[in-house]
Amino acid sequence: MNGSTLFALGNDVYISNDMGNSWTVDTAGLSKKYIRNIYSIGNTVYAGSNGDGVYMQSGAGTTWSNWSAFKDGLPALADVRDLNLDGNLMFAGLFGGSIWKTLITDIKKISTEVPGNYSLSQNYPNPFNPSTNINFKIKETKFVKLSVYNILGEEVASLVNQKLSPGNYNVTFDGSSLSSGIYFYRLITGNFSDVKKMTLIK
Repeated sequence: MNGSTLFALGNDVYISNDMGNSWTVDTAGLSKKYIRNIYSIGNTVYAGSNGDGVYMQSGAGTTWSNWSAFKDGLPALADVRDLNLDGNLMFAGLFGGSIWKTLITDIKKISTEVPGNYSLSQNYPNPFNPSTNINFKIKETKFVKLSVYNILGEEVASLVNQKLSPGNYNVTFDGSSLSSGIYFYRLITGNFSDVKKMTLIK
Protein backbone atom coordinates (compact mmCIF):
# COMPACT_ATOMS: atom_id res chain seq x y z
CA MET A 1 0.00 0.00 0.00
CA ASN A 2 1.28 3.47 -0.91
CA GLY A 3 -0.91 6.17 0.61
CA SER A 4 -4.43 5.27 -0.54
CA THR A 5 -3.16 3.21 -3.48
CA LEU A 6 -3.11 -0.60 -3.35
CA PHE A 7 -0.80 -2.87 -5.34
CA ALA A 8 -1.35 -6.58 -6.05
CA LEU A 9 1.03 -9.05 -7.69
CA GLY A 10 -0.02 -11.81 -10.08
CA ASN A 11 0.94 -12.45 -13.68
CA ASP A 12 1.03 -8.64 -13.87
CA VAL A 13 1.21 -5.77 -11.38
CA TYR A 14 -2.25 -4.41 -10.55
CA ILE A 15 -3.18 -1.09 -8.96
CA SER A 16 -6.33 0.16 -7.22
CA ASN A 17 -7.18 3.73 -6.21
CA ASP A 18 -10.55 2.89 -4.61
CA MET A 19 -9.51 0.51 -1.81
CA GLY A 20 -9.73 -2.59 -3.97
CA ASN A 21 -13.17 -2.10 -5.54
CA SER A 22 -11.60 -1.95 -9.01
CA TRP A 23 -8.18 -2.83 -10.40
CA THR A 24 -6.14 -1.89 -13.48
CA VAL A 25 -2.87 -3.27 -14.86
CA ASP A 26 0.13 -1.15 -13.82
CA THR A 27 2.97 -2.38 -16.03
CA ALA A 28 3.96 0.70 -18.05
CA GLY A 29 7.75 0.61 -18.33
CA LEU A 30 8.11 -2.90 -16.85
CA SER A 31 9.64 -5.76 -18.76
CA LYS A 32 7.67 -9.01 -18.88
CA LYS A 33 9.83 -10.41 -16.07
CA TYR A 34 7.88 -11.62 -13.03
CA ILE A 35 7.60 -9.12 -10.15
CA ARG A 36 8.00 -10.82 -6.76
CA ASN A 37 7.58 -7.97 -4.27
CA ILE A 38 6.80 -4.26 -3.94
CA TYR A 39 7.73 -1.80 -1.20
CA SER A 40 7.35 1.96 -0.88
CA ILE A 41 9.08 4.80 0.92
CA GLY A 42 7.27 8.12 0.90
CA ASN A 43 5.96 8.71 -2.62
CA THR A 44 8.38 6.29 -4.29
CA VAL A 45 7.53 2.65 -5.04
CA TYR A 46 10.13 -0.11 -5.64
CA ALA A 47 9.59 -3.55 -7.23
CA GLY A 48 11.97 -6.52 -7.22
CA SER A 49 11.88 -8.54 -10.47
CA ASN A 50 12.88 -12.00 -11.61
CA GLY A 51 15.93 -11.29 -13.76
CA ASP A 52 15.62 -7.55 -14.35
CA GLY A 53 16.78 -6.02 -11.06
CA VAL A 54 14.78 -3.39 -9.18
CA TYR A 55 12.23 -1.08 -10.77
CA MET A 56 10.85 2.14 -9.31
CA GLN A 57 8.15 4.71 -9.98
CA SER A 58 8.24 8.23 -8.54
CA GLY A 59 4.53 8.17 -7.69
CA ALA A 60 1.99 5.36 -7.49
CA GLY A 61 0.67 4.68 -10.99
CA THR A 62 3.44 6.51 -12.86
CA THR A 63 5.70 4.79 -15.40
CA TRP A 64 8.16 2.23 -14.00
CA SER A 65 11.88 2.63 -14.74
CA ASN A 66 14.76 0.23 -14.14
CA TRP A 67 16.27 1.80 -11.02
CA SER A 68 18.94 -0.80 -10.28
CA ALA A 69 20.67 -0.23 -13.61
CA PHE A 70 22.08 3.00 -12.14
CA LYS A 71 23.00 1.70 -8.67
CA ASP A 72 26.53 0.55 -7.87
CA GLY A 73 26.96 -3.17 -7.23
CA LEU A 74 23.56 -4.44 -8.39
CA PRO A 75 23.51 -5.87 -11.94
CA ALA A 76 20.69 -4.59 -14.14
CA LEU A 77 19.67 -8.22 -14.81
CA ALA A 78 19.80 -9.31 -11.16
CA ASP A 79 17.28 -11.96 -10.07
CA VAL A 80 15.80 -10.34 -6.93
CA ARG A 81 14.31 -13.03 -4.69
CA ASP A 82 13.48 -10.73 -1.77
CA LEU A 83 13.31 -6.97 -1.24
CA ASN A 84 13.10 -5.18 2.12
CA LEU A 85 13.38 -1.65 3.46
CA ASP A 86 14.77 -0.62 6.84
CA GLY A 87 14.58 3.13 7.32
CA ASN A 88 16.39 4.58 4.32
CA LEU A 89 18.29 1.38 3.54
CA MET A 90 17.20 -1.14 0.90
CA PHE A 91 18.26 -4.79 1.06
CA ALA A 92 17.88 -7.15 -1.90
CA GLY A 93 18.33 -10.90 -1.62
CA LEU A 94 19.64 -12.17 -4.96
CA PHE A 95 19.54 -15.57 -6.62
CA GLY A 96 22.73 -17.41 -5.69
CA GLY A 97 22.76 -16.27 -2.06
CA SER A 98 24.23 -12.76 -2.18
CA ILE A 99 22.70 -9.73 -0.44
CA TRP A 100 22.89 -6.18 -1.84
CA LYS A 101 22.42 -3.01 0.22
CA THR A 102 21.99 0.63 -0.81
CA LEU A 103 20.86 3.96 0.61
CA ILE A 104 17.56 5.23 -0.79
CA THR A 105 16.02 8.66 -0.62
CA ASP A 106 12.44 9.88 -0.47
CA ILE A 107 12.16 12.30 -3.41
CA LYS A 108 9.19 14.63 -3.01
CA LYS A 109 7.70 16.49 -5.94
CA ILE A 110 6.58 19.75 -4.33
CA SER A 111 5.21 21.38 -7.50
CA THR A 112 4.17 20.14 -10.95
CA GLU A 113 4.59 23.59 -12.47
CA VAL A 114 7.18 23.36 -15.26
CA PRO A 115 10.17 25.58 -14.32
CA GLY A 116 11.69 27.95 -16.86
CA ASN A 117 15.16 26.55 -16.19
CA TYR A 118 17.16 24.08 -14.12
CA SER A 119 18.33 25.16 -10.67
CA LEU A 120 19.84 23.85 -7.45
CA SER A 121 18.98 25.71 -4.23
CA GLN A 122 21.05 26.18 -1.10
CA ASN A 123 20.24 23.53 1.48
CA TYR A 124 18.29 24.45 4.61
CA PRO A 125 19.04 24.54 7.44
CA ASN A 126 22.73 25.21 6.94
CA PRO A 127 24.72 24.43 9.07
CA PHE A 128 22.68 21.30 9.89
CA ASN A 129 22.59 18.39 12.35
CA PRO A 130 21.87 15.72 11.37
CA SER A 131 19.53 16.32 8.39
CA THR A 132 18.91 19.06 5.85
CA ASN A 133 16.66 19.75 2.85
CA ILE A 134 17.80 20.22 -0.74
CA ASN A 135 15.46 21.65 -3.38
CA PHE A 136 16.03 21.57 -7.13
CA LYS A 137 14.10 22.28 -10.34
CA ILE A 138 13.92 20.13 -13.46
CA LYS A 139 12.85 21.76 -16.74
CA GLU A 140 12.52 18.64 -18.92
CA THR A 141 12.19 14.90 -18.38
CA LYS A 142 15.77 13.75 -17.99
CA PHE A 143 18.03 11.48 -15.98
CA VAL A 144 19.01 13.30 -12.77
CA LYS A 145 21.96 12.64 -10.46
CA LEU A 146 22.32 14.39 -7.10
CA SER A 147 25.27 13.32 -4.96
CA VAL A 148 27.06 14.44 -1.80
CA TYR A 149 30.86 14.63 -1.63
CA ASN A 150 33.37 15.18 1.17
CA ILE A 151 36.12 17.79 1.03
CA LEU A 152 38.41 15.24 -0.70
CA GLY A 153 35.93 14.88 -3.56
CA GLU A 154 34.84 11.38 -2.54
CA GLU A 155 31.14 10.56 -3.00
CA VAL A 156 29.56 9.84 0.39
CA ALA A 157 25.89 9.65 -0.61
CA SER A 158 23.82 9.25 -3.78
CA LEU A 159 20.52 11.07 -3.20
CA VAL A 160 18.98 10.95 -6.68
CA ASN A 161 19.98 8.65 -9.54
CA GLN A 162 16.98 8.29 -11.85
CA LYS A 163 14.83 9.86 -14.54
CA LEU A 164 12.52 12.64 -13.30
CA SER A 165 9.73 14.58 -14.98
CA PRO A 166 9.58 18.42 -14.98
CA GLY A 167 8.81 20.06 -11.63
CA ASN A 168 10.18 21.25 -8.30
CA TYR A 169 11.65 18.59 -6.01
CA ASN A 170 12.76 18.23 -2.40
CA VAL A 171 15.18 15.67 -0.98
CA THR A 172 16.12 15.25 2.69
CA PHE A 173 19.76 14.37 3.33
CA ASP A 174 20.55 12.56 6.59
CA GLY A 175 24.16 13.02 7.68
CA SER A 176 23.92 10.89 10.83
CA SER A 177 26.63 8.51 9.64
CA LEU A 178 29.07 11.30 8.70
CA SER A 179 31.49 13.32 10.80
CA SER A 180 31.31 17.08 11.22
CA GLY A 181 32.76 19.08 8.38
CA ILE A 182 32.20 20.73 5.01
CA TYR A 183 30.45 18.79 2.27
CA PHE A 184 29.44 19.55 -1.30
CA TYR A 185 26.35 18.44 -3.20
CA ARG A 186 26.21 18.35 -6.99
CA LEU A 187 23.24 18.17 -9.38
CA ILE A 188 23.81 16.86 -12.91
CA THR A 189 21.07 16.58 -15.55
CA GLY A 190 21.56 16.89 -19.29
CA ASN A 191 23.94 19.78 -19.91
CA PHE A 192 23.19 21.38 -16.53
CA SER A 193 25.49 21.01 -13.54
CA ASP A 194 25.72 22.95 -10.27
CA VAL A 195 27.56 22.49 -6.97
CA LYS A 196 26.86 24.00 -3.54
CA LYS A 197 28.56 23.78 -0.14
CA MET A 198 26.99 22.77 3.16
CA THR A 199 28.26 22.33 6.71
CA LEU A 200 27.48 19.49 9.11
CA ILE A 201 28.03 20.37 12.79
CA LYS A 202 27.52 17.74 15.51
